[in-house]
Amino acid sequence: MKKIIINSFISLSLLFCSINAKPRALTPPSTPTELSASQLLLIEPFIPEDQNSLKQTTTSEFLAGYMNSKKPSLYIDLSLFPDLTDDDLINIARANTLLEYLNISGSQITDTGLIGLSQYCQSLKSLDLSNCTLITDRGLTALLSVSHNLENLNLENCTNVTEQSLNSISQLVIKKLKTLNIIGCNVTNDFLVDFLKNCKNIERLSIGGMSLNDSVIRTIADYCKKLIELNIKQLTDFYNYVSVQPTNPPQFISTEALNYLLSNINRTSIINSGSKLQKLCISNCRNLDDSCIEVISERCKNSLKFLDLSFSDLLTNLSLQYLGKLKKLEFLILEGCPNINNILAIVGAGYPKLRYLDVTDCYSILATDIQNLKNSLSKITIKKGSQKY
Repeated sequence: MKKIIINSFISLSLLFCSINAKPRALTPPSTPTELSASQLLLIEPFIPEDQNSLKQTTTSEFLAGYMNSKKPSLYIDLSLFPDLTDDDLINIARANTLLEYLNISGSQITDTGLIGLSQYCQSLKSLDLSNCTLITDRGLTALLSVSHNLENLNLENCTNVTEQSLNSISQLVIKKLKTLNIIGCNVTNDFLVDFLKNCKNIERLSIGGMSLNDSVIRTIADYCKKLIELNIKQLTDFYNYVSVQPTNPPQFISTEALNYLLSNINRTSIINSGSKLQKLCISNCRNLDDSCIEVISERCKNSLKFLDLSFSDLLTNLSLQYLGKLKKLEFLILEGCPNINNILAIVGAGYPKLRYLDVTDCYSILATDIQNLKNSLSKITIKKGSQKY
């Protein structure tokens, strides 16, 4: 999924204090999962307003505030410091033993740093390790073994994290875990089927970055009954995959499996009135077609607020008609959907709350089409490439 930041979905400002002041413990949100979910499911880090000051601040100068502060911090976001070292992390952990929310995404931290973190910070509730490509099962398992309160975990693109770590998740933290992102982890479909059967309490799930198959998708539908956010990211680099594994061609999620998922998501009984899903991202799924969108429009019409259908070649203008039934839809991402070319179909099709539309790489949609839509729906923001209207 292309990186997208929507202001109303970001509560990360709670995580980052002023550059000119010493880091401090921040007031916790009324519901911790609200903060951590935004942190974990959005790919890009929060960017503070005073970016110029940040660029002039070295890692050592900034981190010194956390190491020397007399009042321990509960929330620390270090995602803007990729040169963070294991020693830095251990020193911060030693000075902030009550730490609950930590973001070190994109850093060069290794197992040594995670093992050191596990010795000092055993109250973690939210942990973002996305794009930490040097960590392995050894360090992660050590940390999970003492993180009994962990509710939110982001392992996106941790390519050296394997099934061993996910087994540790199942054994050690799965009962309390609410948010889990394992996109790009080194696991197989067969393992995922068994693993997902233990994810009955997960509310926010991000999965993919590999050749997902129908069995995985059906297992999500059958066992993950509490989902309010789901991100399915199908394999994107097909040609590279085939060149690396020529005897194991990529699998594609079928239209039937997608419809099964969308028809049964959150369904706990035959009289279930509808899905509670608020955010749905289905990216690079080659077999996602208009029939799937029709199911979404019926099943999620009273709940869905954010929908990302990027890089879905089979979707047509008919999908725009179906999506108009979503009464709460605010954000719609149609990037890379080449057969959607008549966005004026949105006018008169419903969309009572739509305020953001992304049509990047929808080449048949012209600037005049966008302007005409803006004239009809003045409150909507439309993005195409680097331009916003």
